[in-house]
Order: sequence, then C-alpha cells, then structure tokens
Amino acid sequence: MISVYGVLQSLAFVVVVLLLLLRAIAYYLKGYQGKLLYYPDTPVSSRVVVPVPSDYDLPFQWLDVKTSDGIKLKSFFIYPKGTELEDAIDRPTIIHFHGNAGNIGHRIPLAKLYVKYLHVNVVLAEYRDYGASSNSGNICEEGLMLDAEATLEQVRNLPYINNNSLIIHGASLGGAVCVSLAASHERKVSAVIIENSFTSISDMSDVLLGSILGANHQITPYKVKFLSALYSFLKPIVLMIHWRSVDRISKIKVPMLFVSGSEDELVPTTHMKMLYDLAKTSKKVLACIPGGTHNETFLKPETITAMRDFLAEHVLEHPQVSGHANSDTHIPMAQPNLPSGANSMTQHIKQSVLNRSYQRQVDDSNDEDV
Repeated sequence: MISVYGVLQSLAFVVVVLLLLLRAIAYYLKGYQGKLLYYPDTPVSSRVVVPVPSDYDLPFQWLDVKTSDGIKLKSFFIYPKGTELEDAIDRPTIIHFHGNAGNIGHRIPLAKLYVKYLHVNVVLAEYRDYGASSNSGNICEEGLMLDAEATLEQVRNLPYINNNSLIIHGASLGGAVCVSLAASHERKVSAVIIENSFTSISDMSDVLLGSILGANHQITPYKVKFLSALYSFLKPIVLMIHWRSVDRISKIKVPMLFVSGSEDELVPTTHMKMLYDLAKTSKKVLACIPGGTHNETFLKPETITAMRDFLAEHVLEHPQVSGHANSDTHIPMAQPNLPSGANSMTQHIKQSVLNRSYQRQVDDSNDEDV
C-alpha cells in the first residue's frame, strides 16, 4: 500500500523537476527575452545608417572604445562650436547612455541642446550590437555593463577631460545602465542624471501584464486572478533579465538628478519617484517635467533649466563656465529658446535623420566586425 508520505514525496520530486525544467528553458530562451527588450534595428536601418554630429553643425570626434571582452564600440565626443578640442577640459562632460532602440545618431538633437544651453561636452555612448559598433551576437545586461565601464575608462583617460566634472546621464534603459555603473564605480563620476527610467524589468513586466489584462474587457475577474497568480508564480523562475536599479541605487553617494516626465506613456512616474526615495545620497533632486513624454522630456525647457541648476549647484568647480557667481548661489535661469512645440521638433528630428545621415558601409564578408 502506497503511503501518503510516499505520494507527497513523489509529487514534490515532480514539482522540483518541472521547476528545474522551466528554469532551463528560460535560460535557453534568454536571448529571446533579450529581443523583447533590446531593439538595435529600430527604426529600420539603425544598424547601417548612423547620423553624425557634423550634419547638425556640431564639431566632434569618433571615440573608439574596446571592451574587456574584445567588442569594438563607436561613440561620439561632441564639443561646442567655435571652441578647440583642447578647451574641453574647461567644461563639464556628460556621458549619455541611450534607451533600448536606435543608435547614438538619433540622440544628436539631445546633445545639441546640452552643448548649446548647458555649455558642456557630450559623449554619446554606444552599445555593442547597436549603430556602428561590433556584433557580439548576444545583447545582455552583462555585456552592456562591460560597454559602459569601457566607455567611462576611455573618457577618463582622454587628455582634454576634467575628471572632476564628469557626469553620467541615462534615459530609460540608459538610466538603469547609469545606476549600475555609478553603484560600482562611484568614485569615477561626479554626478548622475537619470531620465524616465524604471525600477527593474520585473516591475516593468508587472506594468505590461496590467496593461494587457486591463485592455481586454472580455477576461472575467476570475480569469484575471488566475492569470495573475500564475504569472506571479512563474515570473521569478522564467524571467532572466533584471536591471534592478531598485537594489543598486542606494549605493550611490554622488549628487543625483531625477528627471521625470509627467506624461511618460511607457514607464509609470511612480518608478522615478521610488528611485528618488531609495537614493541615499544627501544631494538629490527630483525634477517633474510637465508634459514630458517618455522620449521627448529632454525637449522641454524645464529639463534644461533643471539640469543647469543641478550642475551649477553640485558639479561645477569653475562657476564662470556657466555664468554663476559661485556654485552655492542660485541665480534664476532664462528659459532656453526652444521650439514652441515638441511635436514640431520631433518632426524636425525625424526628417533630419532621414535627410542627413552617415551611411556606414557593411562588409558582408566580415560581418562579425560590423
């Protein structure tokens, strides 16, 4: 006769095997999960068409970076028009890490605003498998962090960079890159600015599930509860992408600016508020930008003003660079003379990307170096 204990033991064994099998399948499909997050080919031709700063009347240099695992990255170092490269040491430098789609060429309008209104140098940092950088064959969190670390070291070693006023800035996914980079290399940066970023991929998957269930009015409350319970059970087993800024941000002690667009349609503003609350640095600022959407918050004059005030108060060693009397004095800034509507600027950006671009030649016989 089979005992109850024996049945339970057999059942427990089956459950463990199934869980291990699910975990193995999830690990095998990790690359597929990455395709749901990383979009290097969006917009179309993003891997072959890379706009360059000179198209926008900005002086620049290509920044060639080689990672510890041998990947070659192609980034931009941009500085103000009418200045010499050697003068870059007199200005702060912002390293910008972009979101999950497109390439650094699509962020040149952002760099142009920062160069013009913040009087800074801007490094548009590229990732592996994006833009003109090499193919790794597998975009992942570990790889992108190797890219960020290599870029930071390369910039710090440039002879015309002031390492005492080096800021890292990230939007969306780039914000998670910045948090991870600053948490492990805090002494190498002067400040951190994150814009419309998320607490973790796990939390963002919760948002996605809520949107799917909420949009389908044919799903009964019972089915919603069942699907939610099943999702909660499977998520920690299956989810292989993390980007847990929520666990890392407390390690950062340098000044931090959180730029949150009030109309962010992708990442709930509560994520930025939570990151701000969890930050342990004594010098932190939360700038809520009215009307700022996920991809266009940088176009708002309030964003430029918030960044200028933050840099003046917490970063600048030489107040004359920004026109401030000293770094502790707050002087009201005039609003930048930006276009009246974000939509018109967006159309201009899209048209510029189409009309003024650099066609990177792809050698089909040596595709691994693309």
